Amino acid sequence: MTDYSVNSFRETDKPFPFAALLDKEDLAYLGQLVDWHSAKAGDCLWHEGEMNDRLGLVLEGQVKLLKESAFRGHPIVLGLFGAGSLIVDLSFAQGDPTETSAYAVDDLRVVFLPRDRFEKVLLERPMLANSILNEVLLSIADQLRHMYRRLHAFF
Repeated sequence: MTDYSVNSFRETDKPFPFAALLDKEDLAYLGQLVDWHSAKAGDCLWHEGEMNDRLGLVLEGQVKLLKESAFRGHPIVLGLFGAGSLIVDLSFAQGDPTETSAYAVDDLRVVFLPRDRFEKVLLERPMLANSILNEVLLSIADQLRHMYRRLHAFF
């Protein structure tokens, strides 16, 4: 995995709305807390059933979220998430094993904020934590909306 400078938040090919809401001080603060990663196409970011208490932000590339179906070996694609997308599993909030698997569709740059470091943000910068939670809520709502539409298409 490659480390990137804090400027990578602003240097992405496709700027994302969340970074635009933050000032340089907040970005620098988050840059010290996140884990910077790169992955090649096909690499697994996490497997269903593992502990994954991280919130991810895709800087470049795409991530595919999968859920194993009743027909082993035939997972359901829950969504594709590109630059600017938050990737989060319920395990971030609940501390339970993840319900999904995540794979890099193509070469990927992503940052992860582990739950314990998010709790530090809650204590030290509650307004920033509120902004992050708002983005998580919007992201989960978008994911649910997308899944509802896919379910409706099947029935």
